Amino acid sequence: MNANHNDADTLYQLAGVYLNQGKLEEASACWQKVIALKPDCVEAYFNLGIALTQQDKLESALTCFQKVLTLNPYSAEAYFNLGVILAKQEKLEQAIACFQKVLEFSPEDVDTYKNLGDAFLKQNQLDEAIACFQKILQLQPDSVEPYNNLLLQLTLQSHFDKVIVAAIKALQLKPNWAQPYLYIGYALQQKGRNEEALDCGLGLLRYNLIKEFLPEIANRIKVISKSESNNYNKK
Repeated sequence: MNANHNDADTLYQLAGVYLNQGKLEEASACWQKVIALKPDCVEAYFNLGIALTQQDKLESALTCFQKVLTLNPYSAEAYFNLGVILAKQEKLEQAIACFQKVLEFSPEDVDTYKNLGDAFLKQNQLDEAIACFQKILQLQPDSVEPYNNLLLQLTLQSHFDKVIVAAIKALQLKPNWAQPYLYIGYALQQKGRNEEALDCGLGLLRYNLIKEFLPEIANRIKVISKSESNNYNKK
């Protein structure tokens, strides 16, 4: 028994050496041998799952992460990686469930919100997607790229009302960010509202637009402008 455990430890270390050298197949073979000697080794299943994912062996990786969760139902990392694989396989409802499970353990995990938002977007669950990317902006105000991609995708899909809603929500958190004004302006232009589009192009979002698209915040905000210091004037 002890000899098996010593062999397993040696193989585990060897797998790490192979991994650092970029030899994924050799590392995978070592972890598989570890599992044969220690069938309840959570770390070996997890690392094998990562290596198999990197080799695009998704079904085998999926089995590994499911085994991790059998041995440790509280592994947020396993749920996350399971969600990533399911999303790649376009099993979006299952992927969403996994990412939501991660957030139960790690409610401020930005990578999970991004993956969850992307899955919602593919499912055309636009309000849920917007909420995810808004949360990213709350947690990391300088991380604008994921939200910018959301606005781009909504625009490309001609969801112009949702573009305006999402952009206003972004400006609530980051009123000096130029891109949302431009997206709102373009959406308004597509809706034939050229004068209001021009205002947005100049960095001004007027109260009537806020009231129309986000009435729930209109009682708190008169105007959002990237050029004014008092962006959140009370009525």
